[in-house]
Amino acid sequence: MLRNRIIHQNELIYVGPAFESGQTYANPITSNLDKVQSISYDFSYQKSEIAVVGKSSSVDRPATSSPVVNLNLEYVLSSFHNENVIGFNVTPSGLTSRFSLISGLCDEDDRAKDKRNLYLATSKDGTDLIGGETGDVDSVLCFHDCQINSYNLNFAVRELPKGAMSLEGISASYFSSGSGLSIDVLDRQSASRASGVDVDIPMSGDSKLISKSDVFSPESISVAFYDSVGSSLTDSGFAPVANNKIQTFSLGIDLPRRSINLPDHKIVYDKLINTPIVGSASIDFIEHGDESGNLTDLIDDEKSYRVVTTIKNKSNSDVMTVTLNDVKIDSIGHSNNIGDNKSSNIELSYPVDPFNINKSINLSGSL
Repeated sequence: MLRNRIIHQNELIYVGPAFESGQTYANPITSNLDKVQSISYDFSYQKSEIAVVGKSSSVDRPATSSPVVNLNLEYVLSSFHNENVIGFNVTPSGLTSRFSLISGLCDEDDRAKDKRNLYLATSKDGTDLIGGETGDVDSVLCFHDCQINSYNLNFAVRELPKGAMSLEGISASYFSSGSGLSIDVLDRQSASRASGVDVDIPMSGDSKLISKSDVFSPESISVAFYDSVGSSLTDSGFAPVANNKIQTFSLGIDLPRRSINLPDHKIVYDKLINTPIVGSASIDFIEHGDESGNLTDLIDDEKSYRVVTTIKNKSNSDVMTVTLNDVKIDSIGHSNNIGDNKSSNIELSYPVDPFNINKSINLSGSL
């Protein structure tokens, strides 16, 4: 019998390693993704029109690329759990070591670090997936061999901090239950499906199912600028970097990829991240009139900054930190409108080097 509808309580998304032929997997599902707010996905593949002289219509429209699965996720940021399980390199709380965010994704000796299977489970009509039982799962859609294409964070006054990421996979499969799933291993050369890996969707009581209780209010978030020797900036100069009246802070990273297509392969062999990568960030302030100096000084100095965003819990302890290194100012803007506060905006850019933490982005904190 067809159901009436599917709403947010009926779906939950899980993540695990992408499967390779001949390998065994003790934990085929790592965990669910936490506090997801929206999920969207689509399937596509390119075709070419074959036209010939003497005929008005095409003689054929063959597929010229392997299928593409696009998946977009947005979630409330209460820890770096989602970033960690999806494949980013995050420094756990209590450790002093720092890592470039994308170092694992660019490891060409271990390509498994760059790929994940994602599972969208749908419960039966009228049931929640969080707190539900295995028998409550009505269907599962598996997205195969997903790789991250972009990552964004957004912090704003009177709003909860949010993260977003987009991924691209090579195939998808539907299943009509949540247990005993046989997830196929795809042969990229022949596009055939090899023997599957048995997967069960974690449900109530399983330690892999997480739902973190912490949610952080805007006053728990701070953004600080530091100079090249690590001193906190208290004098704005021409750019208002010492302004503490920040209204929004957002950052984004696009990870362009180069497809490796082999002559005898029906499915793309791999998609490697193209370097160099430059990330972007934007900060909006309420104007406080403390600027000084002139623009040519700013250009001549060509200063680099370290920008640190910190999120604290109710006990005023740091739980998440986002550090941007070797940051440059791209533009400075000011605006004043009737009925509003005069505001300033700074657009920033920073390198995202996979192997040099001093020229990259680092996440550290609770997982």
